[in-house]
Amino acid sequence: MRDLYLKVRNLVDGDIKANSRPASPFLGLLVVTPPLVGGLPFSGFFAISLWIALIAIAVVWTGFAWWRGVRILRASVLRGDRDYDRRIKYGLPPEYVATESATASQRRRTRARRK
Repeated sequence: MRDLYLKVRNLVDGDIKANSRPASPFLGLLVVTPPLVGGLPFSGFFAISLWIALIAIAVVWTGFAWWRGVRILRASVLRGDRDYDRRIKYGLPPEYVATESATASQRRRTRARRK
């Protein structure tokens, strides 16, 4: 089961990182589209059960893809802020050398509140 999770995660992460408009958050709609086009009835116990299952799968997939996207975005922001604090600000005009990134500022404020 873990191998399947890692393969799916790598697929989604690769799509999100490589494309400015990733398709992976919308792949959950592919589960619901064929029954709509194929004319699956909306009434009857079996049809309603199938629709509930298909919609649940679509929602779970979409939620997973968005969750991975948020994690990747957060990691890239932290990486950029760390790079700014370590390297970039020293290449800017002198008044920026004393500045800090948003992440460093937030950490400093959090530590000050704890004291």
